[in-house]
Amino acid sequence: MTKRFEDKVAEFTGAKYAVATTNCTAALELALRALHIGLGDEVIVPDFTYPATADVVYFVGARPVSVDVNILSYNIDVNEIKKAITERMKCIIPVSWSGNPLNFKPMNELKEEYSLHVV
Repeated sequence: MTKRFEDKVAEFTGAKYAVATTNCTAALELALRALHIGLGDEVIVPDFTYPATADVVYFVGARPVSVDVNILSYNIDVNEIKKAITERMKCIIPVSWSGNPLNFKPMNELKEEYSLHVV
């Protein structure tokens, strides 16, 4: 069943492969490892989220950098992301909190401007 599920997800998304994981923590770690994020790298995470969001950054040897959230949505504040970007920054792990969808347009603009990954 897992293989069939992975095949259907890959087909639906147009990806060459899809990999099912046991939980989001495992999926986040796998994504960071696939992006070759590790020792010496930094990853932006919201300061209001489940602990595993930052834990996976430690698991791969990188350093999580917490940024503040918007008080109205509890989602990561894009203005705070920009302030936290350093030369070692490789990735942003934003979290849609409590069903509040993220506005990815400004996040994608930062991604392009600073050559960051968004997981």
